[in-house]
Amino acid sequence: MTVKAPAFPAFGSGQVVALTTTASPVTLKAKTKQVMFTNLDATNAAYVRMVGDAVAATNADAIIPAGKSVVYSKFEDTVAISIVAAAGTPSVHVMPCEGFAGH
Repeated sequence: MTVKAPAFPAFGSGQVVALTTTASPVTLKAKTKQVMFTNLDATNAAYVRMVGDAVAATNADAIIPAGKSVVYSKFEDTVAISIVAAAGTPSVHVMPCEGFAGH
């Protein structure tokens, strides 16, 4: 069963991150319990790690599928995250938010 519910973006806090196959640190611009990721690339997936340490994201972390949006929960105080491209150079829109968005 799929549940559709609103996600409430932290307007003005979104950012587009250009990725490579080397992990990129990203500082979130708002303290929220969730983050919405939109992969703007139709071909290449990306991976994200949202923990309180400085460990770089790898392909063992949460996936951001090519051409899709996903919402992942995190600790509210976690503002340092890491994102890496599976291949190529995709761009990912990163939007702190509250609520849950289903497909």
